[in-house]
Amino acid sequence: SQALPKPKQVPPSQEVLKTFKQIKKNHPKLEQQYAMKLSETIVKKANKHGVSSRVLAAMLMQESGYKISAKN
Repeated sequence: SQALPKPKQVPPSQEVLKTFKQIKKNHPKLEQQYAMKLSETIVKKANKHGVSSRVLAAMLMQESGYKISAKN
């Protein structure tokens, strides 16, 4: 039996990296993987809705501390 090849990792865009750095600066205790996934999602949604990913990341930090499950 042959092993399946691993999918190639696509390096994150500059916008994702900048957002990631902002997230880690604002909340240093967040796990690296969570912060990277969060930054990718923020950039995707910001582009979809025509807003700045940096502003969206700042709003999420202010409103919920980057906790996706936060309510109100």
